[in-house]
Amino acid sequence: MNQFSEWSRCAIIALAIIAGVVSTSSRSADATPGDFVAATQAAYVDARPQLENSPFHRPLSIDSEQSGARLTGSIEARLDAPFADVAKSLSDADGWCRIMLLMPNIADCHGTADRYAHALSVGLVRKFDDAPRAATPVRFSFDVDAQPDGLQVSLEAPNGPLGTRNYRIRLQAVPVADGQTFITLRYSDEYGWAARMAARVYMATSGADKIGFSSSGTSADGKPQYVGGLRGAIERNAMRCYLAIETYLSTAKLDDDARFGAALQRWTQAIAEYPAQLAEEDIDAYRRAKLRDAAAAASDAGASS
Repeated sequence: MNQFSEWSRCAIIALAIIAGVVSTSSRSADATPGDFVAATQAAYVDARPQLENSPFHRPLSIDSEQSGARLTGSIEARLDAPFADVAKSLSDADGWCRIMLLMPNIADCHGTADRYAHALSVGLVRKFDDAPRAATPVRFSFDVDAQPDGLQVSLEAPNGPLGTRNYRIRLQAVPVADGQTFITLRYSDEYGWAARMAARVYMATSGADKIGFSSSGTSADGKPQYVGGLRGAIERNAMRCYLAIETYLSTAKLDDDARFGAALQRWTQAIAEYPAQLAEEDIDAYRRAKLRDAAAAASDAGASS
C-alpha cells in the first residue's frame, strides 16, 4: 500500500477522528475557562439549517481547507447522545484511546500522566494488520476544559510520520434540545518536504480517484463533484474520527468488557455507508486486527497498573 496513503489515513487521529480522535485545544492566552461555550452555542444556531439538510445520513456538515503547508478538516454534528454521556466518555484519556483504536492506522494507545501534564501515547502503523510492536509512537498532549454546560478537549503533537508536524485536534461540545449534543471537531496538521513528495506520488497513482465529502460544485448532469487530493484525504480522516466518536458514544450504557467490541461493530457498519470514501477491503480481517490491538492495549495497561 502506498506510504502516503497510510500517512493520510492515520493523520486525523483519532477519529480519530478522529479526528478529526484524535492535537489540542490550546486555549488562547487571553481566554478564560469556559469561553468556548458561548461560541459553540452560537455555532449550533448557525449550523442548524445545514445539519437539518445534511446529505450524510446524519445531522453533520464537513469542510476542509488547504493553506500553504497546513491542512484543516472541520466537522459540525448533532449527536443523539446526552451531554452527560459525552462529557464522561470524552473527558477520559482511556475513552479517547478506545476511540483511536477503532481507526485504521492506530495499533496502540495508552494514557500517561506526571505531576505536570496528561498525554496520550499513540502507536501508528502502516497497515491495520501490522502488530502493535511495529507501531511508531507519537505523544499527544491531552487537555480537558469541562464546564457544566460545555466540554472542550484538545490534543497536540509537534511531530508525526513523514515529516508531518503540528498535529492539532480540538473537540467542543454543548448540550442542545431533546437530550442531544452538538459537537465541533477540528483537525489540522502541517506537512514538510518528505510528505509533499510522497503526496505527489500518491495523488498521481492510487490516490488519483479518491474523493472527500464536501462538494466543489456540480457536473453537467447535476451530480455533486467531490473534492479530491489532500483536501479529500483530510476529509476522509475527519469523518473516520467523527464516526469513531459517534459509535463509541452509542455504547455508553455497556460495561467496559463489551463496549469496544460493540463500538467496533457499529463503526464498521457506519463506514460502510460511505463506500466511495471509506471502504475497507477485508472487514473481517479489520475486526480481528482491531480486537487484537484493544486486547494488547488492555493487557499493557493492566501490567503497568
